Amino acid sequence: MHDLVKWWGGAPALTEEYEIDNGKVYKNGNVAVLYSPGYGGGYTTWSSSEGLSPFQPQVVACLLASRRDLITVDNLRMWMDIADNDDFSPYLGGVKDLEIEWLPKGTIFEIDEYDGFESIRVFNADSRGIFVA
Repeated sequence: MHDLVKWWGGAPALTEEYEIDNGKVYKNGNVAVLYSPGYGGGYTTWSSSEGLSPFQPQVVACLLASRRDLITVDNLRMWMDIADNDDFSPYLGGVKDLEIEWLPKGTIFEIDEYDGFESIRVFNADSRGIFVA
C-alpha cells in the first residue's frame, strides 16, 4: 500500500512519486490505465454514461490506497464536475475487479471487452487505437 498523506475531493491524495498531467497519473514515465478483468461487467466498456475515463486520477488514487469503496456515482459526479441534474448513471459493476495497468507514455491501445471481461490491447505505431497513454 502507498503512503497517502491527505485527501483530495473525497479521494486519497497521491504521494510525490506520482504526477498528474492532462488528467492522467504518471509514475516513472508510465501512465495508469484503469480496466476491469473480471466477467460480469466492464468498468470502462459497460458504462452508458459518457466520460468514464480509463485515466481518472481520483479512481487511480482510490485503488492505490485500497479504497475501492470510495468509487461511487456521487464521487465520480464530483470528480468529473457533473451537475446533479445531468443524466449520469455509470455502471459500476466492474469496480470490484478494477485494476491499474502501467503503460509507457504514448502507447496506443484500446480496452477490449468480452462478456464484461476487459483487457488492454496494445497496437504498434502503424495501428489505429482508441486511447494513447
